[in-house]
Amino acid sequence: MPEPTSRALEESATMNQEEVTPKMLNEAATSILVENASTSSSEYYNGCAVTKGCFGSETNCITDGTCKLMFSYQYLSGTKSFQMMLHGREIGANEYISVGISSDDLMGSDLVFFCSNGATGINVAWNKGKDNIDGVTGVTVADAKVKTFDSVTNCIFTVDETLKPILPTSSGDSGQKFDLAASKYYILMATGPISDGILSYHSMKTQSSDPINLKSASLVAGAQVGWIIQAHGCLMIFAWLTFASSGMLMARYYKQTWKSVKPLGKDFWFRCHQGCMGIAILLTLVAFLIILAGRWVAPFEPKALAKNPHAVVGIVCIILAIIQPVMAYCRPHPGSSNRWIFNGAHWFLGNSTFILALAAIFLSIDLPAAKLPVTLTHALIAYVVVHVFAHLVLTMQRFRVAARPDEVKVFNATNVDDDETGDYGMLMRKSVAVVYVIFVWTFAIAFVVIIFLS
Repeated sequence: MPEPTSRALEESATMNQEEVTPKMLNEAATSILVENASTSSSEYYNGCAVTKGCFGSETNCITDGTCKLMFSYQYLSGTKSFQMMLHGREIGANEYISVGISSDDLMGSDLVFFCSNGATGINVAWNKGKDNIDGVTGVTVADAKVKTFDSVTNCIFTVDETLKPILPTSSGDSGQKFDLAASKYYILMATGPISDGILSYHSMKTQSSDPINLKSASLVAGAQVGWIIQAHGCLMIFAWLTFASSGMLMARYYKQTWKSVKPLGKDFWFRCHQGCMGIAILLTLVAFLIILAGRWVAPFEPKALAKNPHAVVGIVCIILAIIQPVMAYCRPHPGSSNRWIFNGAHWFLGNSTFILALAAIFLSIDLPAAKLPVTLTHALIAYVVVHVFAHLVLTMQRFRVAARPDEVKVFNATNVDDDETGDYGMLMRKSVAVVYVIFVWTFAIAFVVIIFLS
């Protein structure tokens, strides 16, 4: 084996003079070797499914030699240990690549090994829920090599077949024993930014479809996003980000717009609200039945809910959505003294349902089965900002109309025309409606495309 670099020797000598911390003990045990040299990419894939098991981040990327992330493992019977390798392409200087060993396919209670471009050594960490805990001891990492060149990072290391990580007392977690030779585990891979040795939230993640036997030499299949999950997500996106949002906008601000248009004898705003909300509820129910048929009660298992409450939030949203049309059907006459009770309850439940729907969509981005890019969270935030801005603009316009002495005083009155009388702000309201509808549909279609491409 090549001699360690002078940098590694200097760090080892320095550690003898300093206070030894858990992290330094971990790094000292790795016999670090950092190389900066060009290596043929085929070297990393040689032996896959023959002498070692391999897991790639994309379908068929191992056979093509094009994996963005790749993890390989080989059992060494003579030393009762495993040689592991993490390989990443297009990894920046401030990015990490990591592999987690887990009893399930969800993030949390996972033993994590990670390295980064240009750094020295393999680090050991622990996932407690969504938090990554450093300072893990009790796991010996030997024969470590970290190669970096042309944005390619390759990390090779050896660990014992039995691992029992010792977590910092401040973590409040006891960890668990990992018998890599006797038990099967899910493999979680991720990459993302790193700062001062602290892992930030991953920008890319994937996990094996099933727990794997690490003593086997096979190509590991990644968890695929089946058509059931894709169909469920697409229907929910269209239901709430387009139809429901547009229906709410029409009912709130357009009762005095398009008064001369009477589809089937009713005001235009009412038919739009009725149609949009009806379609939203129908799509929601279909989406629920699809996911129920495909995954049954798996999303509602306590362990899954503890890590992501998407399913519970979604169920509450569906129940409230069903209550709304029932309440509307039983509503009192507009002239009834109890009408205000219906108006208040209908408004409150409608807004609550929409907020829960948005929360469920936000939570879905972090579901392992969805495999959606984290950047969609920022896109959803932009959607919310535009949605709120449209409501603020229309609300201010409503008050401006009410404040004009020669204009409409009671904005929601049913006996006021605007198209015929040239109501103040009519053109602006129509313009906002057109822009808003174009935006939400463009956003939803783009979101759906990303779902099918993920």
